[in-house]
Amino acid sequence: MRKQILQSYILIILLIIVGCVHSQPINEPPASTTDAITVYPSMSGKTETDVYPAPENADLKLTPTLSHFIIPTPESGKASVYGVLVNFATSALMNNVDIYLTRAVGEDHNQVPPFLVGAIEKNGDIKGKTNNVGQFMFTNIPPGNYYLIVSMDLSPVTPKDTTTIPLLIQLRPDTITELGTIYYSGN
Repeated sequence: MRKQILQSYILIILLIIVGCVHSQPINEPPASTTDAITVYPSMSGKTETDVYPAPENADLKLTPTLSHFIIPTPESGKASVYGVLVNFATSALMNNVDIYLTRAVGEDHNQVPPFLVGAIEKNGDIKGKTNNVGQFMFTNIPPGNYYLIVSMDLSPVTPKDTTTIPLLIQLRPDTITELGTIYYSGN
Protein backbone atom coordinates (compact mmCIF):
# COMPACT_ATOMS: atom_id res chain seq x y z
CA MET A 1 0.00 0.00 0.00
CA ARG A 2 2.86 2.31 0.86
CA LYS A 3 4.35 1.67 -2.56
CA GLN A 4 1.11 2.77 -4.29
CA ILE A 5 0.95 6.00 -2.25
CA LEU A 6 4.59 6.76 -3.12
CA GLN A 7 3.88 6.13 -6.83
CA SER A 8 0.85 8.46 -6.67
CA TYR A 9 2.96 11.25 -5.10
CA ILE A 10 5.64 10.83 -7.75
CA LEU A 11 3.01 10.94 -10.50
CA ILE A 12 1.47 14.12 -9.05
CA ILE A 13 4.89 15.78 -8.78
CA LEU A 14 5.71 14.82 -12.39
CA LEU A 15 2.40 16.24 -13.62
CA ILE A 16 3.05 19.51 -11.80
CA ILE A 17 6.56 19.78 -13.27
CA VAL A 18 5.33 19.02 -16.80
CA GLY A 19 2.52 21.55 -16.40
CA CYS A 20 4.94 24.25 -15.30
CA VAL A 21 7.32 23.62 -18.19
CA HIS A 22 4.58 23.90 -20.86
CA SER A 23 3.09 27.05 -19.36
CA GLN A 24 6.06 29.02 -20.69
CA PRO A 25 5.84 30.49 -24.23
CA ILE A 26 6.93 28.05 -26.89
CA ASN A 27 8.93 29.10 -29.97
CA GLU A 28 8.83 32.78 -29.13
CA PRO A 29 10.67 34.73 -31.83
CA PRO A 30 13.95 36.31 -30.84
CA ALA A 31 13.93 39.99 -29.92
CA SER A 32 15.92 40.89 -33.02
CA THR A 33 15.72 39.21 -36.39
CA THR A 34 17.51 39.61 -39.69
CA ASP A 35 14.45 38.64 -41.77
CA ALA A 36 13.16 41.54 -43.86
CA ILE A 37 9.46 42.21 -43.29
CA THR A 38 7.61 44.68 -45.47
CA VAL A 39 5.25 46.82 -43.41
CA TYR A 40 2.93 49.13 -45.29
CA PRO A 41 1.67 52.35 -43.72
CA SER A 42 -1.95 52.79 -42.70
CA MET A 43 -4.47 53.71 -45.42
CA SER A 44 -6.16 56.27 -43.17
CA GLY A 45 -6.27 59.62 -44.90
CA LYS A 46 -5.55 58.06 -48.32
CA THR A 47 -7.75 58.28 -51.41
CA GLU A 48 -9.00 55.51 -53.74
CA THR A 49 -6.17 56.26 -56.16
CA ASP A 50 -3.46 55.60 -53.55
CA VAL A 51 -2.48 51.96 -53.90
CA TYR A 52 0.16 49.69 -52.47
CA PRO A 53 2.49 47.72 -54.70
CA ALA A 54 1.19 44.21 -55.30
CA PRO A 55 3.46 41.19 -54.94
CA GLU A 56 4.92 40.15 -58.28
CA ASN A 57 2.94 36.89 -58.45
CA ALA A 58 -0.39 38.33 -57.28
CA ASP A 59 -3.41 38.20 -59.57
CA LEU A 60 -4.18 41.60 -61.01
CA LYS A 61 -7.48 42.75 -59.54
CA LEU A 62 -7.47 46.24 -60.96
CA THR A 63 -10.33 48.21 -62.41
CA PRO A 64 -10.52 47.21 -66.09
CA THR A 65 -9.88 50.20 -68.30
CA LEU A 66 -9.63 51.03 -71.95
CA SER A 67 -8.15 54.49 -71.43
CA HIS A 68 -5.03 55.25 -73.43
CA PHE A 69 -5.91 52.41 -75.78
CA ILE A 70 -5.54 53.67 -79.34
CA ILE A 71 -7.60 51.79 -81.90
CA PRO A 72 -6.54 52.25 -85.51
CA THR A 73 -9.25 53.01 -88.04
CA PRO A 74 -9.99 49.81 -89.99
CA GLU A 75 -9.42 49.58 -93.71
CA SER A 76 -12.42 50.40 -95.90
CA GLY A 77 -15.11 47.71 -95.61
CA LYS A 78 -13.47 46.13 -92.50
CA ALA A 79 -14.10 46.45 -88.76
CA SER A 80 -12.18 46.67 -85.49
CA VAL A 81 -13.16 45.37 -82.06
CA TYR A 82 -11.55 45.83 -78.65
CA GLY A 83 -12.17 45.26 -74.95
CA VAL A 84 -10.83 44.02 -71.63
CA LEU A 85 -10.96 40.36 -70.56
CA VAL A 86 -11.61 39.57 -66.87
CA ASN A 87 -11.91 36.26 -65.03
CA PHE A 88 -15.51 36.14 -63.76
CA ALA A 89 -14.74 34.00 -60.69
CA THR A 90 -11.75 35.99 -59.41
CA SER A 91 -12.24 39.45 -61.00
CA ALA A 92 -8.60 39.23 -62.11
CA LEU A 93 -7.55 40.81 -65.38
CA MET A 94 -6.60 38.05 -67.81
CA ASN A 95 -3.21 39.18 -69.00
CA ASN A 96 -1.18 37.57 -71.80
CA VAL A 97 -3.92 35.07 -72.67
CA ASP A 98 -4.30 33.58 -76.16
CA ILE A 99 -7.72 34.29 -77.65
CA TYR A 100 -9.34 34.10 -81.07
CA LEU A 101 -12.39 35.24 -82.98
CA THR A 102 -14.39 32.50 -84.65
CA ARG A 103 -17.32 33.02 -86.99
CA ALA A 104 -20.81 32.33 -85.69
CA VAL A 105 -22.62 29.48 -87.42
CA GLY A 106 -26.21 28.46 -88.05
CA GLU A 107 -28.93 29.68 -90.35
CA ASP A 108 -28.95 33.14 -88.75
CA HIS A 109 -25.18 33.17 -88.07
CA ASN A 110 -25.76 33.57 -84.33
CA GLN A 111 -24.67 30.24 -82.81
CA VAL A 112 -21.38 29.10 -81.29
CA PRO A 113 -19.74 26.50 -83.53
CA PRO A 114 -20.57 23.00 -82.19
CA PHE A 115 -16.89 21.99 -82.06
CA LEU A 116 -14.20 24.34 -80.83
CA VAL A 117 -10.78 22.82 -81.45
CA GLY A 118 -8.62 25.95 -81.38
CA ALA A 119 -7.97 28.69 -83.89
CA ILE A 120 -7.94 27.44 -87.48
CA GLU A 121 -6.91 30.36 -89.66
CA LYS A 122 -7.89 28.65 -92.93
CA ASN A 123 -11.48 28.52 -91.55
CA GLY A 124 -11.43 32.27 -90.91
CA ASP A 125 -10.48 32.19 -87.22
CA ILE A 126 -8.44 35.22 -86.17
CA LYS A 127 -5.80 34.78 -83.46
CA GLY A 128 -5.02 37.38 -80.83
CA LYS A 129 -3.66 37.83 -77.32
CA THR A 130 -4.50 40.06 -74.38
CA ASN A 131 -1.82 42.48 -73.20
CA ASN A 132 -0.40 42.78 -69.69
CA VAL A 133 -3.61 44.40 -68.37
CA GLY A 134 -6.16 42.18 -70.13
CA GLN A 135 -6.82 44.47 -73.09
CA PHE A 136 -7.22 43.06 -76.59
CA MET A 137 -7.80 44.48 -80.05
CA PHE A 138 -8.54 43.02 -83.46
CA THR A 139 -8.33 45.31 -86.50
CA ASN A 140 -9.23 44.94 -90.18
CA ILE A 141 -11.69 42.12 -89.51
CA PRO A 142 -14.15 41.10 -92.24
CA PRO A 143 -17.70 42.10 -91.19
CA GLY A 144 -19.88 39.38 -89.71
CA ASN A 145 -20.90 37.70 -86.48
CA TYR A 146 -18.18 36.28 -84.23
CA TYR A 147 -17.54 34.74 -80.85
CA LEU A 148 -14.41 35.49 -78.84
CA ILE A 149 -12.87 32.26 -77.57
CA VAL A 150 -10.30 31.87 -74.78
CA SER A 151 -7.80 29.39 -76.19
CA MET A 152 -6.70 27.71 -72.95
CA ASP A 153 -9.96 25.77 -72.58
CA LEU A 154 -11.89 26.82 -75.69
CA SER A 155 -14.55 28.74 -73.75
CA PRO A 156 -16.49 31.62 -75.31
CA VAL A 157 -16.57 34.86 -73.31
CA THR A 158 -19.75 36.30 -71.82
CA PRO A 159 -21.05 39.82 -71.20
CA LYS A 160 -21.03 41.21 -67.65
CA ASP A 161 -24.68 40.51 -66.90
CA THR A 162 -24.57 36.76 -67.54
CA THR A 163 -22.27 33.81 -67.02
CA THR A 164 -24.02 31.37 -69.31
CA ILE A 165 -24.82 33.04 -72.63
CA PRO A 166 -21.80 33.53 -74.91
CA LEU A 167 -21.33 37.06 -76.25
CA LEU A 168 -22.24 37.35 -79.94
CA ILE A 169 -20.03 40.05 -81.50
CA GLN A 170 -21.65 41.69 -84.52
CA LEU A 171 -19.13 43.56 -86.65
CA ARG A 172 -20.33 45.93 -89.37
CA PRO A 173 -18.20 47.39 -92.17
CA ASP A 174 -16.22 50.57 -91.40
CA THR A 175 -16.92 50.43 -87.64
CA ILE A 176 -14.96 50.21 -84.41
CA THR A 177 -16.80 48.17 -81.76
CA GLU A 178 -15.98 48.59 -78.09
CA LEU A 179 -16.96 45.53 -76.06
CA GLY A 180 -15.92 47.10 -72.76
CA THR A 181 -15.31 44.57 -69.99
CA ILE A 182 -16.13 41.00 -70.95
CA TYR A 183 -15.86 37.91 -68.82
CA TYR A 184 -14.22 34.52 -69.02
CA SER A 185 -16.12 32.00 -66.91
CA GLY A 186 -14.46 28.78 -68.07
CA ASN A 187 -12.24 26.46 -66.08
